[in-house]
Amino acid sequence: MRRPTNSQPSLLEEAEAFLSLTERELAPRLPAYDVRQRLSQVRSEIEQEGTYRHTEDELLFGAQVAWRNSNRCLGRLPWRSLQILDYRSKSSPESVFRSL
Repeated sequence: MRRPTNSQPSLLEEAEAFLSLTERELAPRLPAYDVRQRLSQVRSEIEQEGTYRHTEDELLFGAQVAWRNSNRCLGRLPWRSLQILDYRSKSSPESVFRSL
């Protein structure tokens, strides 16, 4: 686990900022998203594991925002249409290939 410096936000601070952004921007699409409950889960995961795992909705949103905020990418206008394939549970190249 990386150690924060005075100028570097902690993982929990970064998670809080990301979850707040997620709540603000996804509220119309995900009315059931409860940022307080999710933040409690994230805090617990960070305390126990030193990291946390994004939900599939958070992973998709993070990828979309990264594309949207990429100033050098001229083709980013349809950023909301980006889809992801979540293969985090796959442990080998063969299992990823079979899932395609």
